[in-house]
Amino acid sequence: MLLEGIIFDKDGTIFGFDETWIHWCKEIIEVISSGDRNLKKAIAKVLDFDLKNLSFRSGSIAITASNRDIAGAICSVAESWSTSELEKFLAKASSDAPIAEITPLIPFFNQLRGNFLKTGIITNDSEMSAISQLNSVGIIRKLDFVAGYDSGYEAKPSAEPLLAFAKKTLIAPEKIAMVGDSVSDLVSGKLAGMKSIAVLTGPATESELAPYADVVLSSIRELPKLLDLN
Repeated sequence: MLLEGIIFDKDGTIFGFDETWIHWCKEIIEVISSGDRNLKKAIAKVLDFDLKNLSFRSGSIAITASNRDIAGAICSVAESWSTSELEKFLAKASSDAPIAEITPLIPFFNQLRGNFLKTGIITNDSEMSAISQLNSVGIIRKLDFVAGYDSGYEAKPSAEPLLAFAKKTLIAPEKIAMVGDSVSDLVSGKLAGMKSIAVLTGPATESELAPYADVVLSSIRELPKLLDLN
């Protein structure tokens, strides 16, 4: 697979999904519900979050939707919050959530850059949260493009942010791959005319992702071998 650019999703792709988002979901439910047991259950139901087992159910809006959409869903049961107020709270909470690297990211991105590949991160998290987390692991300067759902483009599965990466890097879409752990990531890649590479480090299964992917990898660790990088 000959590429000149690679776009990565963030959570579930370069960062472990559960380590960040289970903690995040548990914390935001506690804060928003303010000790109201019924409200706590209602928010968990809206988010398809299992409070007993601390896990997301398949299809949870929290897995792929933007903070704006998640805020709107929560506001349907948490009526004392406005959508804009809640959206800001969710962004701040995600910026502060713990993160775990799928593989040591500094050498990983150094290897990509050493092979003259342009790289970017496109996430349905907020831009503020993405930049904060990427800064915390020391890779922000190794990226050519970073976009969140609120960066002025549409959220995935729209092709718009991916095409913005192509425009900025002056690379033809067919020479770029979108790497992600969700159907939304892979569909956005296809819509942009790019390769779609699935990784199995998020909540989705191989059977869910394979129909939308050109290649399915266990994780981004396999990417250098796939691309025959030095």
